[in-house]
Amino acid sequence: MISLSIKSNIESVLREIDQDVTKQLPFAMASGTTMVAKEMQKEIIQDLYRKFTIRNTYLPNRIKITPATKQTLTAVVGSTVGFMELQQEGGTKQPLQKNVAIPVEARKTFSDKITLAKLPSRLKGKKGIFAATIHGTYGIFQRTQKSGGSPLLLYRLKQSAQIKPHWAMEQSAFKVTPSRVNTIFYQALQSALKTAR
Repeated sequence: MISLSIKSNIESVLREIDQDVTKQLPFAMASGTTMVAKEMQKEIIQDLYRKFTIRNTYLPNRIKITPATKQTLTAVVGSTVGFMELQQEGGTKQPLQKNVAIPVEARKTFSDKITLAKLPSRLKGKKGIFAATIHGTYGIFQRTQKSGGSPLLLYRLKQSAQIKPHWAMEQSAFKVTPSRVNTIFYQALQSALKTAR
């Protein structure tokens, strides 16, 4: 999981307020910290749609937050999808089995979702599907109906794949401006004081 932690500095705040507010402050700080994390969550999800071709809700729904509590005063926001770390940091993608399968003709257009039936593991043993090296490219091919026609390259197979950094989660999160953070904490404090009354 890649994540960011948002922590409130309650000690410095306590020195600057009167005692009437002190009892409600931990609740207000925890609430405000969680609200900031939710705002960051929204920004991160919006950035996913800008940076990636999102074919379903899997990636957006895996941007999770861990709320702050009065004890920790720390909220966490991040992706629970392991491969998103490569999208942020870059690096070498290693195969789960023998090779990394890179889609070529497995879908009609880049934005299309690859169906379960077209996954490499599902294609194995099917009629007309074979793995071979053709014209220097090792991959999974499908024979065409045309006599003498070139087979379709469904997947290019590689021992590993280099992934360039493509996603800056922290930059997305920090689109929540300091002025917005101040407003959120002010609202949280006002809400906590009303609850106390």
